[in-house]
Amino acid sequence: MVIWGKIIAAALGFTFYGSAGFVLGLVFGHIFDNGLGSVLNTQGHTAQVRLVFFRTVFQTMGCIAKADGVVSEAEIRVARDIMLNDFHLTQAQMLAAIRFFNEGKQPDFDLDSSLKKFRTVCVQKPALRQYFLEMMVKAASADQVLWPAMLSKLQHICRKLNVPLNQLDYLLRIYNFSAYSKKSGSKKRTYSNTTQTSTPLSEAYNLLGVSAKDDMRTIKKAYRRLMSKYHPDKLVAKGLPNEMLTMAKEKAQKITAAYDLVERSRK
Repeated sequence: MVIWGKIIAAALGFTFYGSAGFVLGLVFGHIFDNGLGSVLNTQGHTAQVRLVFFRTVFQTMGCIAKADGVVSEAEIRVARDIMLNDFHLTQAQMLAAIRFFNEGKQPDFDLDSSLKKFRTVCVQKPALRQYFLEMMVKAASADQVLWPAMLSKLQHICRKLNVPLNQLDYLLRIYNFSAYSKKSGSKKRTYSNTTQTSTPLSEAYNLLGVSAKDDMRTIKKAYRRLMSKYHPDKLVAKGLPNEMLTMAKEKAQKITAAYDLVERSRK
């Protein structure tokens, strides 16, 4: 009987999270030993990286959902969608994810400590930070209203993980939030929801990170840059877990479809 997964994961869990981590380590280790967890069996990732990534995603998602004081049904649906469709979690993993989500909702949850552990073990894996932020934006936009407290959390996450704020701007545009400054020359950004005025073509420009005023040469460069950044094979090489491949493939397909739509509109 294979038990090394349980031993290693339990030891790491206890080291980082105490008795609760020990129990969770046993659960993850059991999944690992039985070959059921693509989530926990990604080549090039240690048990420590996988456990911290998984835990931080759902803890921070709970923290963001609670930022405005109430966790809405839409936010719960988005969290469930990420669990089932982005991570493809098993039943045991779902229970662990829900527990992490509930931990993040607590008033005494230490977001900075959680992000520090995440950054420590994932510092050399930019793809993990990239998709981590995208899932947080997805969670924050569940109600189609970007509450100031949620925006503050997202900006704080970017600073703690050393992610440029322009990357946050790009992701928010994808989810139909347009940035503008209240005062001319002000560095403080406010975001308005553009869902009601958006069209498939405007959404395609947003996804490509360009505007309708840009020429096709600029748009093609943006497309190639995004495909280089989001291509599943390249992301795996950069440290994206296998469980995130579905999300990466869907993103690459959306980028290609957006470019095709823009190209057709120019003919």
